[in-house]
Amino acid sequence: MGIQQFDTIPHLKDYPYIPFTQYTLKNQEKKQTLHLKIQEHKLLDFGFKNILVFPNSNIDISYRIFEKNPYFKDTLVITKGDAMYFKNESVNYDFSTYRNVDSIVNYDYLMNVAQTKVNTLSLHTISPRNLQVAKDYALQYYKKRSLLSVLVPLKHSAFYKTDSVNVTHSKVKALLEKLSYNHTILRDHYYWLLIKQWYKFYLNQVFEKNNFEEQIILNTLQDVEPFTKQYILLLTIQSAAKNNLNCDHILQHIQDDYFKTKAIKLIENPVGEAFYALTLRNYNNEKVTLGDILKNTQQPKIYLDFCGTWCIPCIQEMEEYAKNKRFENSSELRPIYIFFEKDTTKWHALIEKYNIKKEDCFILYGEDDKPIHDYFSRNFYWRRTFPHHFLFRKNGVLLDYNAESLHKFNIE
Repeated sequence: MGIQQFDTIPHLKDYPYIPFTQYTLKNQEKKQTLHLKIQEHKLLDFGFKNILVFPNSNIDISYRIFEKNPYFKDTLVITKGDAMYFKNESVNYDFSTYRNVDSIVNYDYLMNVAQTKVNTLSLHTISPRNLQVAKDYALQYYKKRSLLSVLVPLKHSAFYKTDSVNVTHSKVKALLEKLSYNHTILRDHYYWLLIKQWYKFYLNQVFEKNNFEEQIILNTLQDVEPFTKQYILLLTIQSAAKNNLNCDHILQHIQDDYFKTKAIKLIENPVGEAFYALTLRNYNNEKVTLGDILKNTQQPKIYLDFCGTWCIPCIQEMEEYAKNKRFENSSELRPIYIFFEKDTTKWHALIEKYNIKKEDCFILYGEDDKPIHDYFSRNFYWRRTFPHHFLFRKNGVLLDYNAESLHKFNIE
């Protein structure tokens, strides 16, 4: 790739919980090498690792990316200068010490944990002129990890209702406010993962219960770091749009051009382009997308039946449903059958046998099924079992990732 000056080492893939990706390395099983020439202090990210690089350093990073775990391997070679490797690890602490505090974070205790961690680091490979900077960065890094580590058990406390919503909210707000002063935080993968998880808590406990009321949203995010706040507002717009709610009152508080552009697109298309672009073949072996199917559906809801001619329980369900076909001409629901096959020789006969509407039948065979396999597994909790049924709104919003069989199904 030649000598390049990166602000951050490219991400290995597009992580769905990271709000921005400057560079993404494509899945590539051939060995690749990044040659980096660093002119000033940089905290670089590679996968889930952090590397503090000192000025005037040349670094070679060789890597290979695999689709299956472990999904990458890398080696770091410093050809000139200094660098310090940080492994993204949890910081051990006594959570009971934190839990004894009612509604504020025992910040001093957590910072002492971070300082203890720095004191145990082996820094003998760092040159004396860079030693103090290394300690300062390390302290910032472990302070951040200490605060992030608290968010995980807090999430469990919220789930099991050990704390009230107000107490949990006060603790999380205090943590996020402290984190906002850490200059390494916005590059931390783990931070964005936890922000996405905590957004779901606020969504369920606060935002949805108050019908996405503007002032409640703003009060909840009052002390959150500005960039993070913009990201959470973006997620809120997506959630409101999925519920067919007006989002203008939230959109006006997004100032960042990048987030505003994404927000406008989400209002128009709340599930994202990737879902609509998934490709199947119709009865006549013509390629169509899920977007085409949704666009040509009149009913407000769509029922996807993942099935196959090789799947005995799938055939039994079709046989049972054929006895009454109560959604045959429904104005509320359109059943769609998606056949996962090794070839195209058997599915036509099964459709004819049970008199299923040809326009409601689609097929995936060979390598064609991989994008849908991956997308539904990652986004809709599908464990690749058959038969399996999903219920969606016509706009692509998921209503039920594990719906009843069609002959038992009831529209609520």
